Amino acid sequence: MEQGRPNATQGMTRFLSNFVRLPVAIFVSSCELALRTMREWQQGFNRGVDTIAGGMDAVMEESFRGLDTAGTGRITDASTAEKETSMTMDQDLGGDDLKLVRYRILYTKRDHEGLLDSKDDLVNYNTTMRDYGGRITCKWIDDHHDEAQHLDSRYIQTFVEVLARYPKQEKEYDKEQVTVQREQVRVLREIRDRI
Repeated sequence: MEQGRPNATQGMTRFLSNFVRLPVAIFVSSCELALRTMREWQQGFNRGVDTIAGGMDAVMEESFRGLDTAGTGRITDASTAEKETSMTMDQDLGGDDLKLVRYRILYTKRDHEGLLDSKDDLVNYNTTMRDYGGRITCKWIDDHHDEAQHLDSRYIQTFVEVLARYPKQEKEYDKEQVTVQREQVRVLREIRDRI
């Protein structure tokens, strides 16, 4: 019987030892689980940011590159504008409706960056972003010749965005023509009725 007691004491010691270690083991395991979860969340977050940044590269490139006025006629890819139209206002300047447009002319040379001009304009004719941006940039260079001659034209960029679209109202002469046509029809009906 005396041999049974030392075994019971050893068993009890092992039990108490494991009982004391158990909360620490559970705590460490939960910390590892939390850390693994946080790492997975961080990786998912990074993938999401990379996806958004990849999509925004094209938007930012168009926003800040805009029109190259160095005489090459190169501007941002039109498909970039088409991709972003699903998230923003229709950026097409085509059609006969009125387009409220905001344009910004930027100077992007390193350490000399600045906003050269920014205005809102109402476009009432059918055009493209490329043509409109080129016209606005050339007009600014003509109007500010003294300032523009000191700037490197490679760094003059134009950003154009459509803020709103409005349908054109009927022309007054169209209304008058309709009124005249109605009067002619009335007179012709009177003549017909007399005959």
